This record gives sequence, structure tokens and C-alpha cells, in this order.
Amino acid sequence: MCSDEETTSTQECNTEVCSMDCTYSDWSAYDTCSVTCGSGGTQTRTRTIESEPTGAGLACDESTLTESQPCSASVDCPVDCVYSEWSDFGDCSVSCGEGGEQSRTRTITTEAEGDGTPCDPSSLTETQECVMDGCPVDCIYGMWGDWGMCSVTCDSGDQERTREVASEGADGGEECNPTMLSETQSCDAGVPCETGDCVYGDWSDFGSCSSSCTGGEMTRYRDVITEGTFGIPCTEEDKMETMSCNDDVECSEACEIKNVDPQSKPSSKGYKAVGKADDCGAMCAAETSFICEAYLTKGPGDQCILYGKIDQHTTVLPLSVWTMYDLKCAVNKTANTSICMWKIVKTNIDPAATANGSGKGLFQAVDATHCQQLCQNNFPMNHCKAFAFSPNVPFYTTQSCYMYGEIDDVSSVPTNSSSTYDLYMLSC
Repeated sequence: MCSDEETTSTQECNTEVCSMDCTYSDWSAYDTCSVTCGSGGTQTRTRTIESEPTGAGLACDESTLTESQPCSASVDCPVDCVYSEWSDFGDCSVSCGEGGEQSRTRTITTEAEGDGTPCDPSSLTETQECVMDGCPVDCIYGMWGDWGMCSVTCDSGDQERTREVASEGADGGEECNPTMLSETQSCDAGVPCETGDCVYGDWSDFGSCSSSCTGGEMTRYRDVITEGTFGIPCTEEDKMETMSCNDDVECSEACEIKNVDPQSKPSSKGYKAVGKADDCGAMCAAETSFICEAYLTKGPGDQCILYGKIDQHTTVLPLSVWTMYDLKCAVNKTANTSICMWKIVKTNIDPAATANGSGKGLFQAVDATHCQQLCQNNFPMNHCKAFAFSPNVPFYTTQSCYMYGEIDDVSSVPTNSSSTYDLYMLSC
């Protein structure tokens, strides 16, 4: 009997490899969007190769292992407000002078979004100060004065009234016109004229010149013989005549007196406080209400006091900052124009017994000059004419300064040999 091995034969078949395409895993979930706000982002998902291709199977494509898609965030992105450039500044709000304003503007080109910086309407306009040329100011005249006397005492004449310039024109404004400072109107004396004009006598000789140099005057006079009756009246002005003298003699520089008491009255011929000025000398030269021959000042730009002819005493104080300029150098030339200053007139006086005890004791006068200043300023008593001071009495413990009224007889002032008080009076 034959065996199976003898009756069966085996051989290989289909020896070629089977074809199998590349296989991929499933796609992963998409990852987080690439932006946190707004749109324009992307998100990606991936997969892997699970098996390589075999035989003639479709090859794996690595470019297909990643896949992206557009995405947006759940919130909008913040957008700040955006403004345009500033415009040029506009015209000034005033046409002249100071105090004007000018503005410039801008617009909103992009409104804010989300949490962006919002637009501020108040920042759309910007203002700055501006200054133009000075405004023209016209001349301003003061109020008219009263009408003056009629020019005649009979029939018809004229009368005049005047006014002053309140402020000068400036910066192209209308200038002041001297012809506008006076005006004339006709007036009626109310009675008809008859003959009988004022009759004067002959002129006297001219008197002496008021100055030994330029700026002097001399005067002559005449009497009225017959008063005018409804004719030309007699006047005080026509009874005297003045002319300049010594104009060919140049004056020397003004005499300077320092530490002058501003309460001094060195002139009975004229006094005028004219306020602050850079040049008091010029104010003196321009004065018309009287002939200015001296002026008092603390310096350029400060107060000016003008005086007429110097004919009275001038008082000086050690601590005064006022200086007098005597243009005619008349101060201290005569007994009437001498300089007065505080001097010791008696020593070792009894201060309590002086002037029958009417003196006023004063604490804390640190020295004689201090005591003098207090007396001069009438503190603590009015009409102080003299004072007593002791440098040996401490000002903080007792009365070192006594003040008194008028002392007619210095010799009658009681003394005490142990006293250290000195009596001071104004001596000229």
C-alpha cells in the first residue's frame, strides 16, 4: 500500500508581496486658538502613521499629518482711540493787547473698542494765550473847569474855561491836542461901557535878583492912581512886572543835605509832594505852581517833595534816609535857613522834676537816637519838644527816656549831680 508522503507533493505559490496602502491614525482634537482676542488666529490638529505601505500600496504623505483651520477668540481685541494730527492755531481772540486766546483742533479717526483707551472729547481742542500789538488808546481829557471871569466889566467880552489831560494817547491812538484844553465863549457884563480906564503910576526900579545864577528873577511895581470905571479894570498882575536876571551866570551843582527829616518845612514859598519819580530834579524844573528851588527824595524811583525858595530851618535826623538837594545852596546861609539838629543842651538833669513832672516816661529806648526818633514821631506824647536820656539806665528795667513839651528856659531845668540823664533839644 502506498503512503501519503508518496502520493502528495507541495510547492510555493503567490510568492509576491501583497499590496497595502499607508494607514493613518484618527485626527486629534484641534489645539488652542493662536490668538486670545479677536479673529485671524489658527488652530491645528495632528495624526500619526500607523502602518507603512507594502507592495504597490499608496505611500504615506507626511504633509497630511497636520491640518489647520482659522479661528477666533471669544472676546474682541482692545483698540485704543486714535486722533488726527493737530490743526494750526487759529486767530487770536483779541485784535490788540494782551489777554487773548487762540485754539487748535483735531478729530477722532478711530473709535476705541473693547478695553482700549476711550476717546476724550475734551482733548479735541487745545487753547493757548496770545499777545498782539498794543491797542490804540485815544487821548482822554479831564472834566471842564468852571468858566472864568468875563474879560470886561461892561458890554460884551469873553470868558474861558480849561481842562487837563487825564491820559495821553498811545499805540497809534488819537494824540492830545493842546487847543482842546481851553475853550472860550462870549459873556455879557450886564452894563454898558463908559469911559474911565484904570490909570497906573510910574514904575519903580527893579528889585534885586532872586538868584546869583541862571534862573533868577527881579520885579518892579507901580501904584494905581485911578480905578477903572466900566473901562479897563485895574489888576494885581498889571501892578507888577517880572523879568529874568543873571541868565549869563551858570549855576553850580545843587548842595546836598543828607538825613533830612521829611517833616521839615524849609520853605514858606511852596511845598508839593508829587509822588514817585525817576528824576525829582526834572519834576522840580517842570513845576509851574511855584518856583522850585529844592527837592527831597530817598533816591531815583521814590517819592519826591518839592520846595520853593528856602527861607526856613531844615531839620536833620541821624536815621533819616531822605536827602535834600538845595539848588541855590541857601540852606545854612542865614540864621533863618540854618540846619536844626538834636543836641545835648544840659547834663545831669533831674528827669522827674523837669517841666514840673509833665514828662512822659518811656521804657525800652535803647539809645539816644531811638529816644529822639520816638520824640520826633510824638510817641508816646504829642507835641514832644525835648527829651532826656541816660545811657547808664538799662532800658528793660526802668525809664531810660523821658519826653517833654516846650521848655522855655533851659537854665531853670533842675539838676542832680548823681544823675546821668542828658537833656536834648532841637538846636538851629
